[in-house]
Amino acid sequence: MIPTLPPRTAAKTYPPLVSQTELETYLTPLYRAGWWISETHGHLKPSKEGNPVTVPVSQMSRQYELKSFKSAIQFVNDLAAICAEERHHPIFSVDFNKVSVHVFTHTAHPPPTSKPTSQPHSIPGITSRDLRFATRLESRFRSYLEAGNAVQPDVGSKGGEMWQPVSVHELHIPIRIEGSETLEAWQCPYI
Repeated sequence: MIPTLPPRTAAKTYPPLVSQTELETYLTPLYRAGWWISETHGHLKPSKEGNPVTVPVSQMSRQYELKSFKSAIQFVNDLAAICAEERHHPIFSVDFNKVSVHVFTHTAHPPPTSKPTSQPHSIPGITSRDLRFATRLESRFRSYLEAGNAVQPDVGSKGGEMWQPVSVHELHIPIRIEGSETLEAWQCPYI
């Protein structure tokens, strides 16, 4: 079952990282549909010295299998339309009849901390924008399944039954920034 759409965030604001409520409401059904969490690298805005900082970042990933190359390209066109409407873009690739999609938000609010820190203004991670994008794309894919133009996903190896519920507190690990005196200088999303 595809969840209802998360509310849209204002285009000019940085959304917060995914909350426990969003995790339970939206991510669980997406896992069951075949989405999984993978790691990539994101960038923080340049430091005072002007050097960008590369950090590990969680992203939502999914591979769609269509019945033909033509269906895959039509699906990519639908994906592009969703990107334009949502003002949010994934990384995607096409391998004949398979379309791989990876999405995360480049500029999100970092999680709050109990101690005063010098957290960056924004960090990359999974937000409601990614959940909304994935939900819309999954809904569109369902129409391809119903029309017989897609292959039902086997979610046994990624997502689906293999997924165990997690706490939002498990989504963030402390990362040391070069030159930082403490390990808890700020936190980066990691699922």
